[in-house]
Amino acid sequence: MRKIKEIIRLKFGVGLSLRAIQQSLNVSYGTVSNYIRRAEQAGLGWPLPPDIDERTLGDCCSRVPAPKVIKALLSLIMYRSIRS
Repeated sequence: MRKIKEIIRLKFGVGLSLRAIQQSLNVSYGTVSNYIRRAEQAGLGWPLPPDIDERTLGDCCSRVPAPKVIKALLSLIMYRSIRS
């Protein structure tokens, strides 16, 4: 089971350290570190857009961007610019 959304919430919403997130979710430190790094590279933060699900989030944080991922990222960028 993916815990990407919860990792992002705990880091950017609550402000926990990577080690605290690792311990609270019982996942490896490397997993937490990788998801946070990829989320930052994708321009994600907290709160996430309401329509984003774990699968889309996983695609956004994947290593190789696919056309579907690029479309999702553009959607996120537009959402953030409208919210600002």
